[in-house]
Amino acid sequence: MKISGDCAKFFELMSDLADGTLQGKERTELEEHLKTCPACLHYCDSLKALKECIKNGCADCADVSKLVDDCVRKFLSNK
Repeated sequence: MKISGDCAKFFELMSDLADGTLQGKERTELEEHLKTCPACLHYCDSLKALKECIKNGCADCADVSKLVDDCVRKFLSNK
């Protein structure tokens, strides 16, 4: 799957958005991107769900979170 440069640009910001810490221009730009990119929206929604699961103490998800981020970073670096 080919990704756009915007997807790679926004990947790092999605974790902050999922945490509720992304603000200002970066948040606005990412939210606009998510309106037009189903793949990033799906990833961001999945990340939010995973973080919620971890926050609620799901031991099964703790190791998965790092694995997901590592896999996506690797994918983005091979575009």
